[in-house]
Amino acid sequence: MAAKLGLPLFTVACHDDLTAADLIGRHLISDGATYWNDGPMTRAVREGGICYLDEVVEARKDTTVVIHPTGRPPPRSADRPDRRSAARTG
Repeated sequence: MAAKLGLPLFTVACHDDLTAADLIGRHLISDGATYWNDGPMTRAVREGGICYLDEVVEARKDTTVVIHPTGRPPPRSADRPDRRSAARTG
């Protein structure tokens, strides 16, 4: 599907040792400097690709928690009752 759409594909083989940092990314140290290294989910979001999580049911619960927010569309201010209406009339 990714190839047909011309999108990058990031495949992750899920298992019980998979951590949230394995999916999202982590800070690493090299040559005395700290830098951020994106995980496959972050890369898929940044590059507009697809992140395929193979055997996601095998991942730990504390890891799958980071997956759920990525499947939801961002809230729109008109959908949120705590915001003043973004769509003004008149």
